[in-house]
Amino acid sequence: MGILIRNGFIYDGNGNPPFKGDVLIHGENIVKVGGIEKRRVKKIIDASNAVVMPGFIDIGGALNLDLDIFSSDCEENYVKQGITTVIGGNGGFSLAPISKNSLHLIDGLRTRGRVNINWNSVKELFNTVKRFGLMINFGTLVGYSNLRNIVYRGEPRDLTDNELNFLKRILSQALNDGACGLSFLPSPNSQNIFNHEMRALAEIVASKGRLFCIEGGNVSNLEALVESAVNFAGELNLNVEINGFQSLKNLKEIYETANINFGYAPFNDKDEFIPAPNSIISSVGVSALPFSNLAETVFLKLIRSAKDFENIALENIVSKITFLPAKKYGIKKRGLIKENYKADINILRDGMPSEVLVNGRLVLDGGEIQKIKSGAIITPAFF
Repeated sequence: MGILIRNGFIYDGNGNPPFKGDVLIHGENIVKVGGIEKRRVKKIIDASNAVVMPGFIDIGGALNLDLDIFSSDCEENYVKQGITTVIGGNGGFSLAPISKNSLHLIDGLRTRGRVNINWNSVKELFNTVKRFGLMINFGTLVGYSNLRNIVYRGEPRDLTDNELNFLKRILSQALNDGACGLSFLPSPNSQNIFNHEMRALAEIVASKGRLFCIEGGNVSNLEALVESAVNFAGELNLNVEINGFQSLKNLKEIYETANINFGYAPFNDKDEFIPAPNSIISSVGVSALPFSNLAETVFLKLIRSAKDFENIALENIVSKITFLPAKKYGIKKRGLIKENYKADINILRDGMPSEVLVNGRLVLDGGEIQKIKSGAIITPAFF
């Protein structure tokens, strides 16, 4: 029968000015947006005094921490923040692929009692997640630390040609299994590794049309690493994401480089970086926040403080937490209030989500969690 959202103030996620309208949902999809004549539906949501926008997409998700992906409390926390899709595997660490050599990376998490770690590959991880069921959509990057520990565990050294070739095969299979790309966390010893190993891995990532993600930070060689990534991007047509870029003020000219984006967690230097054309807003560690802090989480705080920005409108901020991350990560048919797109939708009243839909199902209704496992596995299909 469907769901009809009536008379909402709609921010469509594409940066367009908001408009009054209705949204009709059948199954998992949005089937019509605009003025909709009265019709018979299963549920009508009166959004007359509410804002309607796409579900937020968190590219900085911390779902790898403590196996939070298998925690109902964590999922509910995301939903109450209006986050409908999370990308894990950030900071060079992911839940897959793993082997006996790399199991120590998540060995401490097995004591949590939430799930048996019975997977090795990304495909097997996804199958485990599907059996468990999620309230939100989930995708993952491949952590570089995982790859290197599968091949070699010990003091840092250059990999042999055989080891590097084996690592490349593991990465290629993980991307074939549906990983969104590769993530890398720089360290003081990263420059030589980056120029040698990362060039080889970047070629694999580029050949698959996937994302190469560098986690920022304050290591002294970060700017050199970023410059290397910029060169890779130009030579290989590589899709690059740089997260947490507070240290990159001296590289401002890179902000408008084709195919390079910057994931940013507010609010340091917000006036400079949030309006930047290639910035994408991410949220760091929101799964770990206590429920009492929900009103202060990144995305909601950003929405409420939009009026404080002089050079960016709310509709453009909404785009940076919905459609732009979807486009960057190849999350097709999500991130917009648009016909034939998946019905991942937020309805906000007084700055807080009151209703949240994930794949057309109400997982939050009247501010109450509904315990509905309607999330999907996200694999990239670039636009």
